[in-house]
Formats: sequence, C-alpha cells, structure tokens
Amino acid sequence: MADAAGVTIQSDQWFDPALYRVKTPEDTERLLAMYRRLAEHLGGHQRTPAPGGYQYVKTQSGIHWDIVYRRRKSEAPHVSIAAEAKAYGVAVPLNDRILEMIAEIEEGQRQLGWPNITELTDYAERLGVALPRTI
Repeated sequence: MADAAGVTIQSDQWFDPALYRVKTPEDTERLLAMYRRLAEHLGGHQRTPAPGGYQYVKTQSGIHWDIVYRRRKSEAPHVSIAAEAKAYGVAVPLNDRILEMIAEIEEGQRQLGWPNITELTDYAERLGVALPRTI
C-alpha cells in the first residue's frame, strides 16, 4: 500500500520494510528473525528497565485489551490498514478477514484462541499470500 500511496517507509534497528517483500523461505526466516529480535527486546524491557529508565509494560495488543478486559468493541476497523488500502484501491483480503474475525469475537460469535491463527493461515494459503514456509 505504501507504493500506491507514494510513501517510502524508513527502516531502523527494529524494522526493515524490505523484509515484507517475502518471496523465499529464507526471506520468511529473515522476517521472523526481525520479529523475534523485537519481541526479545520488548520482553527484556518487561523484566528490567531499558537505558534511560524506560519500562515496557504492555503484554497484549490494544485490541485484545479492549475485548478481554474492557469488554468493548475495539478500534480495529478504524486503525486497520484495510481502511487506508481501500482509499488507494489496494485489495487486502487477509486484513479484511482479520477485521471480520475480530468483529465476530466482539459479537460473541467466535472464541479467542489459536484456531483463529490456523484459520487465517489456511486462508492466506488459499489466497496465495502465505509466507513461504521455512525449512
């Protein structure tokens, strides 16, 4: 979508937008390694403060927090890439499905849990947008 919007996304030590152009299992492993490094970094801040005293305390996404603890509808439809993508005519069917599933959870029609990840993975494979499997 950034391409359609004419935006160049900058990288930093925790995020490399080039890794999202996954074509091979090796590309998948590099993307997942970036996520693992970020998760370890953020998890480390939960255990001990970072330089400068920063203490990361968030343990769930805002969407999860809204649904489980606040028992209200989340802001997912309003902050999703899907809303922006439509403005640029970019199809994002996997993101659209995620929003549908979140709405089903919020309405009590679907349970939270790992089966949702499995369902999304299967859907991504049917769409042809699943990450190439790592070895």
